[in-house]
Amino acid sequence: MNKRLIVFIVVAFLMVGKSFAQSAAEVNTKLAAVVDSVVAISGDWREKMAEYKDGNKHFEELKALRAHLDAVVDKETATLKKMKDVFESNRYRAGVLALLAYEKQMITNGYAPFEKLKPTATDDQIKAASDKLDDLARKEDELKSEVTSAQNEFAKENKLTIEGGE
Repeated sequence: MNKRLIVFIVVAFLMVGKSFAQSAAEVNTKLAAVVDSVVAISGDWREKMAEYKDGNKHFEELKALRAHLDAVVDKETATLKKMKDVFESNRYRAGVLALLAYEKQMITNGYAPFEKLKPTATDDQIKAASDKLDDLARKEDELKSEVTSAQNEFAKENKLTIEGGE
């Protein structure tokens, strides 16, 4: 009976240890997935916004996508703040966190204002909101570039091959 208990404890210990173990490739996959997810949802929002801007102007319908993006950013930020830096991932993880923090600013200052536009919004009102979003997007592009640079550095240090990378 004691042997079974010992075997169970050893197996459980090994399983727990394995669930927390991360390889450099797993770290890269996790961080890249966060960026890809946020960029995809953000892109979906922008596509819908363009449709509404040029069509029915029911901007309030953008709220669901914006709320989804906001929830994903919050969830991933909390996850990454708890994540330990391994395999020299600190610059890469910090870059992704900076991008997520900036996405929160874009949500508040760029996306949410569109929801307040009425279907009767003038072209000037829509242009002002679009121009603000374009300004914010330039900084977002810079941050995405910094994340890519950090990812490439991380990959090089850990001898990983990044799809579409250097």
